[in-house]
Amino acid sequence: MKLLVLAISFWLFACSNHAELDGPAPSIVFKTLSGDAIELRSVEKPMLVNFWSTSCGICLSEMPELTALYNEYKEKGVEMVMVAGPYDRPNEVLEMAEANKWPFPVALDVNGKVDAAFGNIKGTPTRFIINAEGQLVARMVGRADLPKLKKQLDKLI
Repeated sequence: MKLLVLAISFWLFACSNHAELDGPAPSIVFKTLSGDAIELRSVEKPMLVNFWSTSCGICLSEMPELTALYNEYKEKGVEMVMVAGPYDRPNEVLEMAEANKWPFPVALDVNGKVDAAFGNIKGTPTRFIINAEGQLVARMVGRADLPKLKKQLDKLI
């Protein structure tokens, strides 16, 4: 019986369409608040994808730090996109982005497809780092550890 459960688990994992580290980034397109489309696999530079929520206190408290990070690393060729989940009201996301003058692209995952492509995000904030070749190289959950995050990004520049 244990062998059957193990075999079924392996089969489900192998057939999964979810993002795995050391594998390619999901083939997904982000729609930003400004109407731009970012096709994840066609971005030919390192990218930080940050899942956040309008109701997440940690997410909101670290946005100023992520804004500074974006401003610093944009000049070094790193892209960033902030993805609000399907449970966030689009008008609330837009109001926050405009009120805070966030410089990075903010995307809405209205139907949950982005969340699913990244393996069903269990909590926010969750961020993924993708290298210039389109490979997932890191996943970080919880408050941003900026020195660690910068170290990861510096390796990819």
